[in-house]
Amino acid sequence: MSILTGAPELPAVPNYPQPNPYQEELEKARQQVRKELATDEDYKDMGENAGVRIFKKYNPSDPDGLAIVKGSTVVKNVTTDAIVPCTQMVGMRKRWDPQYVGGFMLERYSTHVFSFWGAVRGFAGIVDPRDFTGVAEAQGSGHGNREVLIVQTSTDTGYPVPKGHIRATVMYSGWHFLPQGNDVKVTHILKLALNGKIPKNLVRALAKDIPACVGHARDVFYKVGHPPYAKFVEGQTDTEAIFQTTDISPDKDLEYFFTFTSRPGAQFNLVYDAQKMYARGIDLSVRGRDTIDVTGVEVVDDGNGTVHVNCFGPVPETVTIVMRPSET
Repeated sequence: MSILTGAPELPAVPNYPQPNPYQEELEKARQQVRKELATDEDYKDMGENAGVRIFKKYNPSDPDGLAIVKGSTVVKNVTTDAIVPCTQMVGMRKRWDPQYVGGFMLERYSTHVFSFWGAVRGFAGIVDPRDFTGVAEAQGSGHGNREVLIVQTSTDTGYPVPKGHIRATVMYSGWHFLPQGNDVKVTHILKLALNGKIPKNLVRALAKDIPACVGHARDVFYKVGHPPYAKFVEGQTDTEAIFQTTDISPDKDLEYFFTFTSRPGAQFNLVYDAQKMYARGIDLSVRGRDTIDVTGVEVVDDGNGTVHVNCFGPVPETVTIVMRPSET
């Protein structure tokens, strides 16, 4: 049985939105990420490789552990809303991270906060696979081209460790997206304990490989474009709709899905890449849960990169929107 079969179909909590139970852990991680973003002091500059500036900093009390690592690159001609899902969406990460097996939300507390589980393959055939679980928050996404900070940290979510895996501990992980004119500076910071025995030469290699991931994500964007993403309606800071799950196929078919539960009067948009990923346009389909027809949600493609979603029905419906590259 695949370790990815435990994904909840509808991860949103029953009384969504609600304050997440891990706010203290998130705030602590966020403060640490902001601190590491603010300066390169005490970091060792590892130089630039393929347009990525790499830094690392060892903890003197744990000289054999994995360093705090930081990698930065500038992605040309993009907005933060467009580059964020290239780094965070499971199907996109599988394109740029060969070690990544997959992952999913466990519980979704609001539009931007959720608990999660994920796993990576073993290293070099001599290190067991690792899994990790925790909570994540995205600040600033969905509002256009503005600063975005995504923070993750390990918490006890109660999700079991799969057979043959060792649970890693993410002290803090940050993805920072800062607009710079027509470009975006992307920085990834990670403090991680892999736990178990890891050869020192592999630890040193990971200190270079992990921060280099920002360049791999950048190159995937340059090659295939960005996947669709949710954007709030002009003038709104959130939506009444209950966001559930979203992903894109890591294969060439580029099938994207977005599942949500409607509420009367809710509106939002799905923005797709009409210049590259879906340059031929999209084939759009809408389906209800368990093949139930959708009667209270209007989904309209404007043909220029935006799908408008309007929930007018009096009864909530769970709806999945599917996009594929047009075959015509």
